[in-house]
Amino acid sequence: MIRPAMQTPDGRWRVDLVRRPGTDAWWYLIVHADDDTTNEIDWLTIGQVRQVLAEAGVDIGRLEEVPHPPSAAAA
Repeated sequence: MIRPAMQTPDGRWRVDLVRRPGTDAWWYLIVHADDDTTNEIDWLTIGQVRQVLAEAGVDIGRLEEVPHPPSAAAA
């Protein structure tokens, strides 16, 4: 189950909070869309999210809330 997400203003970087239904397990998923390629980095802690974004030159403070995260069925 994907919970509310945050993304860069241009939508190229998105961070989703993912929760396994029926458990207390949750983690972060980064989705990066670059031209014709989409990359996903899954099972991250918030520290790892900060590190990946910083290394990519993305300011985590500039992320904006995504009103309705895209569902896997819609992709």
